Amino acid sequence: HSSHQGHFGRERWEELRVALERDHEHLCYVNPFLPASEKEVICEDYCLQPSCIPGAYDFCLPSTERQFPVVDASDERHIFVGKLREERHELELRGPGEEIAPFALSEGSSLVVSAALQVEEGDTVLDA
Repeated sequence: HSSHQGHFGRERWEELRVALERDHEHLCYVNPFLPASEKEVICEDYCLQPSCIPGAYDFCLPSTERQFPVVDASDERHIFVGKLREERHELELRGPGEEIAPFALSEGSSLVVSAALQVEEGDTVLDA
């Protein structure tokens, strides 16, 4: 810690240290290929509010029967949901040869990086 304190200064390092020790804060990243009508349903059910990160939203979890099922939460920074909820009967969304989930819940700092990269179709990105 002393090397970081020497680099950033005592006061700034204390602020950074506290921020680094905080729990992850997730945002909702809506699939940009989602039809507008489906996005409206998700916005309503999850109370989506735009965040300061383009394409990412603050959210609240709806009642259990209105939630999308979690299909992968092996990395605490990202939570992926299934493509359908039986209760709501969403359209089946498909990409080229694969099913597409309507959204993912991701740590906000991950979304800042992906937005800043301005990735386009055909680009390859290595996420460490």
